[in-house]
Formats: sequence, structure tokens, C-alpha cells
Amino acid sequence: MTVTVRELAELVRGRLHGDGDILISGARSLGEAGAGHITFVENDRQARHLVTCRASAFVVPLDLPANGLTVIRVADPLSAFLTIVERLRRDTRASATAGAVPGEGEVPPLPRYPELEGEGFIETSAYIRDCNYFNNLESNTDELHVSFVHRDSAFTDEGLNRDLPEVSGEETSYGFVKYGKRSDGIVRVSHFFMPNMLYIASSPDAGSGWTDHIAWRVPVDDATHRSFQSVLVHLTGEAAEEYKAKKAANAARLRELEPAREVARKLLAGEITWADVGARPDIVNIQDNVAQAGQGVIADHEHERLGRSDVVLIMFRQMWRRELQALAEGSELKQWTRAERVAATSGV
Repeated sequence: MTVTVRELAELVRGRLHGDGDILISGARSLGEAGAGHITFVENDRQARHLVTCRASAFVVPLDLPANGLTVIRVADPLSAFLTIVERLRRDTRASATAGAVPGEGEVPPLPRYPELEGEGFIETSAYIRDCNYFNNLESNTDELHVSFVHRDSAFTDEGLNRDLPEVSGEETSYGFVKYGKRSDGIVRVSHFFMPNMLYIASSPDAGSGWTDHIAWRVPVDDATHRSFQSVLVHLTGEAAEEYKAKKAANAARLRELEPAREVARKLLAGEITWADVGARPDIVNIQDNVAQAGQGVIADHEHERLGRSDVVLIMFRQMWRRELQALAEGSELKQWTRAERVAATSGV
């Protein structure tokens, strides 16, 4: 199956420069892409390789010169590229073969996430963050984080931050489960799948209602990591179309604004204040970026003082310490296995 560059530009609502009729049959990384492929670059350092890459089209930042290439300009090249990958994968799924998996023997089955198989539709996104990925993982253990970091967000608008929760949790066969009990007795339940996957009920966005949100944190190096999100939006029919229209309007607005990553950098550098940021559709991303990167690219825990609300964080560190110690000693590691299905609740 093939698709034109013009169709892909419309899919990601990007600005097309060049030949929109070029046919694309696959998406590859910058170093692997060839004729018929589309790839992406995120910064000037990667852009230096455009002259040697043989890809047919490129997803690039808004301000990157085309230099005679066929490009799709977007505010967030990685997220747009992932959307294109999913489109191409869907088109070619019927022809997928075992040869796509390296190595010998049986092709391992892809994991299934029944939490994302309910009524509605799936959205995907991704971001890159300028700090060690453990800053993000440890943030996922902190239920009080929402009340402070996201006090000016949809989490508050929807009633989650009505008071400070009592935090508890326990290790499970797959990782841990975290509870945040509010004073009215309602509990927010979230799950973490070792080693790097978070499952939460996420706050409504553009009329979505509460969604099932799964995120995978992936280290790039000691100082940066990526996060990939899949979200089940529980809307169908006319409600789904209205939601998608609102999301498209939000995306158009974000294309006119400075990228979230740059806004976070300026906040941390003291170049701007939160009053300068104002209300944005991606405010939660910016808040998380500042909270995590603000601890230091690699957080220094020497002088921290943990309290009762950090009980899940303490347990999480103990789990990692135990497993890494076993690895160092050549001992048996815990085999993480998941239940058929778990449920995350909003706490509202």
C-alpha cells in the first residue's frame, strides 16, 4: 500500500513544501530511509544528515529550510511521524510477515493491552524531555504531584484536585498499583508496569471525558528520554467528530505557538514566567517538563527528605534496587507478568 505525501501532510495538518504526489510506502529512521520512505528530523544537528539521506520525503520543524527537498513542516516532528507510522502500519497490516522480525524461530506475539480495546478510538502522541528518564518514572509514583504541579489544569477543572489524597500502593505481579484516596472516600487507581509503562485515567481534553492513557518512557541517553502515549477516547459518532474538530483547532493553535519543550526551557532558565505562558492546550506537558527537568538533568537525591506521601516512591526504588542487585549478582530476576486486565479510575 502507498500513500501520497500530500495525504500525509493533510493527516498531520502540516505544511507541505515540494512534490505532494510522491508515493510513500514506508516510514524509517533517518539512517535507514531510502526511496519510497518518509523520515523525520527534530533539530539542526539531525538536519545535517538530510543531504545524504535518500528518503523521498521528510517531516521537519516549522523553521527548517527545505533546500529542494519534499518536506512536511510541523510543530512537533516526532508526534507527526508517529501518526504517519501508525497510518502506514494500518494500511499494510494485512501483508505483515514474520520476516519483519529479526532472528530465528517463532515470531513472538505482540503484547495486547485490553485497557485500550474498549469502545471509541485510539490517539497517539510522543514527546522528548531533557532529563533522565527516571525523573519521569519517579514522577509517576507521586499522586500528590497532580495537586501541586497540575493545579492550573483540567485535572483541577474536573474536580480531581479538590483536596490532597492519602497515598498508598503495593507491588504486584506486573509492577505496582497506586491509590490516591480523597477525603470523600473516592479513590484514584493507577498502575505501573515494570520497567517503564504507566496506565492512568487521564483528565478530559477538548470534551473527551476521562480517557484510558498508557505511556511508555524510553531513555535516549543519560540526559534525555522520550515518551510514547496511546489513549483510548471513549467517544463515537457525532461526539467523536466534535472532539476531533476541537483537537484539530487546538493543533492549529499550537502550530502558531512556541513548542512546549522550548517554553519549558525558558521557564527553567528564568527567561519567562508562568504568567507569560498563559492557557495552552499543552499546559500539562509543560508543567510536567518543568517539574521533572527542574530536579536536575539527573536528580540529586542526597539531601531530599521523603515523607508519608512518598510511600510508593520508596517502594519503587526498593524494587529497582532489588532487581539491579540480583542482576549484578547473577541471581534470578522477578518475572513480571500482567493480569488479563486491570482498571484505572479517575478519582472523581
